[in-house]
Amino acid sequence: MKNKEFIEQTKQFFEECVNVMNIKGREYAGDQEDDKFANFKRVAKLQGIPVTSAWFTYFIKHFDSLTSFIRKRNQGMSVSEIEMGLSEPISGRIGDMINYLFILNGIIDEEREAEKNKIKERS
Repeated sequence: MKNKEFIEQTKQFFEECVNVMNIKGREYAGDQEDDKFANFKRVAKLQGIPVTSAWFTYFIKHFDSLTSFIRKRNQGMSVSEIEMGLSEPISGRIGDMINYLFILNGIIDEEREAEKNKIKERS
């Protein structure tokens, strides 16, 4: 693949990722539409774990699907053969992983800001 082609495909894929994030984000936020990370916070609270650990549980599901895809490719299966057994093309899982990494970055940014505010309040 030529670099120009790759860059154009990447731009298009990124736009698709953002569209999916917007659609799924509204579903996952539930009645807390103003909090992008509401579902992760609810799960974290229920489990008594950090929000980043709740995030990891969701992320690892997609990672596991990707590693399964790679194992099957190593066994000689074609992409088409593997995708016939999936509920969506592997690009959907890759897109989800990209989105989850952006979400993790946002969660960490939010936590960092909360830590700074706590320090300011103590001063």
